[in-house]
Amino acid sequence: MIHDRYRWQAWIVGVVLLVGFLPVGRQLVLWQVVQRDELAPKAGSHLKKQILEGYRGSILDAHGEKLAISIPRKTLVADAMLLSSLDLPASVAPAIVRKTAEVLGVKEQSIWDRLNRNSQYVVIMHKVDEAVFNRLTNEIARLDFGVDTRQLSSKQRAILRQARQTAIYADEKDEFVRYYPNAQIAAHVLGYVDDSHKGITGIEKQFDGLLRAYDGTRVIERNAFGEALWIYKKDEVLPHDGFDVQLTIDQVVQTILEDELQKAFKERQPDSVVGIVMRPRTGEILAMAACPTFNPGEPGKKLPGETELAMLDRLRNRCIADVAEPGSTFKIVTVAGALDKGVVTLQDSFDCHMPWFFCGVPLRDSHHYGNLTVKEIITKSSNIGAGKIAATRLGQQGLYNYIRAFSFGDRTGIQLPGEVRGIVHPPKAWSGISIAHIPMGHEVAVTPLQMITAMSAIANGGLRMQPMIVSGVRDRTGQLVGRFNPKPVCQVIRKETAGLMVEALMTVTEKGGTGTRGAVRGFDVAAKTGTAQKLEGGHYVQKYYSSFVGFFPARQPEISILISMDNPHDPGGEYYGGAVAAPVFQAVAERVAKTMSVRPDRPEEEIATQTGRSKGRLNTAQHHAN
Repeated sequence: MIHDRYRWQAWIVGVVLLVGFLPVGRQLVLWQVVQRDELAPKAGSHLKKQILEGYRGSILDAHGEKLAISIPRKTLVADAMLLSSLDLPASVAPAIVRKTAEVLGVKEQSIWDRLNRNSQYVVIMHKVDEAVFNRLTNEIARLDFGVDTRQLSSKQRAILRQARQTAIYADEKDEFVRYYPNAQIAAHVLGYVDDSHKGITGIEKQFDGLLRAYDGTRVIERNAFGEALWIYKKDEVLPHDGFDVQLTIDQVVQTILEDELQKAFKERQPDSVVGIVMRPRTGEILAMAACPTFNPGEPGKKLPGETELAMLDRLRNRCIADVAEPGSTFKIVTVAGALDKGVVTLQDSFDCHMPWFFCGVPLRDSHHYGNLTVKEIITKSSNIGAGKIAATRLGQQGLYNYIRAFSFGDRTGIQLPGEVRGIVHPPKAWSGISIAHIPMGHEVAVTPLQMITAMSAIANGGLRMQPMIVSGVRDRTGQLVGRFNPKPVCQVIRKETAGLMVEALMTVTEKGGTGTRGAVRGFDVAAKTGTAQKLEGGHYVQKYYSSFVGFFPARQPEISILISMDNPHDPGGEYYGGAVAAPVFQAVAERVAKTMSVRPDRPEEEIATQTGRSKGRLNTAQHHAN
């Protein structure tokens, strides 16, 4: 009886197990026999390392507006082995290629040429917009291949389904494109990156280490269709986004400057024109530009008929990389030095009849003058007067010391790559006539940035500030993680001397001065004109470097501006700095003053007849002044 009872219990357990495992067995038979061909491609799984991309930091203007950003793009890939599979219906591959060419806007043959390889990874196109990729995959998923799937084997149906999903796919690692929302605005400041997102010029290069992102990794187990089965979190290394770099550049002021430079470039037809707007109290650069310029998103794009050399020439930041003999703007160094040393006063008079022979070499002015005071030497921009001050009062070493103190002959230290020192020879290398020629801006070569830095030192009570173009560094949340503060460099001249220089420089834009076209309605402007004949092949030629640099309001300076033109081809034959560069200064100053709400010195109606805006009011002497 006992054995019978155990026998019945065994039968009951067996029946229960049979009934319980019957569905499992049935499913196993279904998978292993009936659906074997269809499911075989999914059977394998593999581990794959996935790259987690970090974002390159953005470049921001002074108010946080984005000037350069990084945007993710897809690398479009084709599975050439799948598209050439013998189990795939013949109509499928041509339909997919045709649709891909249509959506991407390329020729079908170009895709077929790429598919002529036995590979599961064939790059069709780099840097595809995500919206374009999504449209393509959606349209491929809806394609009617003209195939009756009922006539296909389970294996063929599986491959057809796989072709819809993965014949065209995106690489797991996104590519990034550097996007400059304002096209060419601030191009020379921003610079550009190469295909690997490495900074090549400008801020992109100077701060590449901070802007650059560092990728992370994770390990994922995937099936044959690329579907994620498991993510190994413990092995994950998170990406590190780059920091944002914030500039002192004001996008609105930058746009104003570039707009006026473009107008001048078109009207005056110089080889180039540059401009800088600076805050003299802090050394902050509010705008910096050169024309011709370029689009940092397409730095290698040539203009119609342009040579390779000309294209490369446009990429250079002329404000810090080009040097030229400055001409009469350099007289501020001579006069400021002599006043500071106490060897002259503004009322001291010098005989400026021409020609003046120094060491047997004649020195001339653009107009006949008699005796001029030191102030009038600035007003009229007298070469003879500046030469006599240096030669008879200041001396070689004194002049050289002030040249160096004003930053000439050395880099200013701005946070940009490619800045040059300029050319300043020590007194032992001077010729016999150097002491008379250097004061009028010959035998030295300076950058536009050096020139505006020197003028801004006078505006700032004689204190020279280091030019700065980056104010801070922020993380991706906008949190400030680093700050650059204004940096005083040295007291070039006494504050009292700077006040005397302002008094003299104000006369330049007043009636009788060489820069009346640079006067700004409502403001007292302290400025200096400059025109230098260009030196080529060791000889002076009939080409000119024309400039105008100044600041306003003169007694409480808020803004310094420099405009310079290299070899203007003016339709009216004008080339003097007071004629071609001063009007650009005026246009920029008026717009910037309004934009930045700079308080004028006096009501506009009081100075309606004093601005010198009308060319008809300029006398012949003013037309031919420096």
